[in-house]
Amino acid sequence: MTENHKCKYWEGNEADPVNHPGHYTSGEIECIDALKASMSHAEFCGFLKG
Repeated sequence: MTENHKCKYWEGNEADPVNHPGHYTSGEIECIDALKASMSHAEFCGFLKG
């Protein structure tokens, strides 16, 4: 498969499996947005840091 062919394949695909995978966006809100809404800013930053 050439690079040009790969680009044409993805041009019409609206799915974004890297930034917005389907299993995280099946509802009306993404999981990360629900988590963020449930925490203070400091708590969310701590969550992201691990």
